Amino acid sequence: MLQGKYRPAEQVFQAADFVAKDATQQADIEGRVGELAHKQGDMEKAGECIERALQLLGQRIPRKTLHVFAALARELIVQTLHSLLSKLFLARRKIEDAKSSLSRFNFFVG
Repeated sequence: MLQGKYRPAEQVFQAADFVAKDATQQADIEGRVGELAHKQGDMEKAGECIERALQLLGQRIPRKTLHVFAALARELIVQTLHSLLSKLFLARRKIEDAKSSLSRFNFFVG
């Protein structure tokens, strides 16, 4: 995909989707399809794929302005608590949990 060979990449992702074992793998593939669509200039398909990937990972996508501000306020509170009381709120996670979080993070930062 990095070399601009989009058709073969799309076929590989379609084949990989059939053998994905869990939601995290399916989300990873869906996210890559979204990235591929973005590189081809199809922003609508890219957005749909990224949203599907996030939903597979259990991430809610706020649609209304009020929900966006509520989610933003929640994150502000969480980040403030993590900064001020890090030893109380932060701990090591199981590797399985980390994979899902990392996938969600990658979709947001691209």
